[in-house]
Amino acid sequence: MENMTRRERKKLMTHSKMLRSAKHLFREKGYEYTSIEDITERADVSKSTLFKHFPNKESLLIGLADEEVTDVLELLETLEDEDEITQIKSVLLRLIEDSIPYLRVTGRVLFTTLINKNNIQSPFKALRDAIQERICSAQEKGDLTTQYSAEQIGVSLMSCYYGVLFKWFEEGGEPGAKEEVDVALDILLSSLKK
Repeated sequence: MENMTRRERKKLMTHSKMLRSAKHLFREKGYEYTSIEDITERADVSKSTLFKHFPNKESLLIGLADEEVTDVLELLETLEDEDEITQIKSVLLRLIEDSIPYLRVTGRVLFTTLINKNNIQSPFKALRDAIQERICSAQEKGDLTTQYSAEQIGVSLMSCYYGVLFKWFEEGGEPGAKEEVDVALDILLSSLKK
């Protein structure tokens, strides 16, 4: 940020304010019932400003996913001194923690980014790649089995996160979600250790 011009900083702050406003409104009113006008009013920006950043309401969801992935990747940078398994667990636990207050928004973001009819690249790919890098490193060190590929292990680890989310959607609850993911990861990782 320090190398950015004042105009660039202002643009970034406006972008962030619109995403925050959308996220809170999607949680309060639901995605379907939140209008572009609601978002511009909450963010205190014009429609034209919003559309310069986000061409439609769906792109706000992609922006929310991008923001979440960026936050989690920044977390990974702070964990460089930790072993790879600790890093992976920390990332997946952070994802679930961040999802808890915004369950319906999370579901909509996942649906939009993972099953998108416009073939928009999922922001979660960067996260999957980062996890797979750590799996490869753990395999090279002998901390994880090489019986399965890093991609196969990565899919299994991500399924712990997605599985708890789908359970929430089915049962309508969220208490203990972080603990559920933690236990699922422990079960899976203990079976994959050498």
